[in-house]
Amino acid sequence: MLFRSASADRLAADAGDPGAALDEYLAAILTEGTACSALAGAFSEAGYDLKAAAPNLEPQFVAALDRVLSRAQAAGVVRPDVRAEDLLALVAAACMVTGRPDRDPESGRRLLAVVTAGLRGPAGS
Repeated sequence: MLFRSASADRLAADAGDPGAALDEYLAAILTEGTACSALAGAFSEAGYDLKAAAPNLEPQFVAALDRVLSRAQAAGVVRPDVRAEDLLALVAAACMVTGRPDRDPESGRRLLAVVTAGLRGPAGS
């Protein structure tokens, strides 16, 4: 699973282009998050509390995302005011929309393109 810290660390360390590494990580989150959302919904409906079962998962995931984001910010390719929690909320929303059966399967890619364009900030900034 690309959500893991090791994948984020690999992307942050190996990427010649920190902005592209962030884009790749966000695309992986969208792909896996959309696939996993149905499973998470089924667990939730069955009364299984995922947050109680894995209380450290979200903080570890946010920390991994923050490492990739921080490298892109340090390179000047991502707005400095964006936080990992902001990205998580935006990509989670894209996952929820993309996972709906009445949506075009490509909607997630379009939404992610809007998010990544917004990360770069206004032209000339």
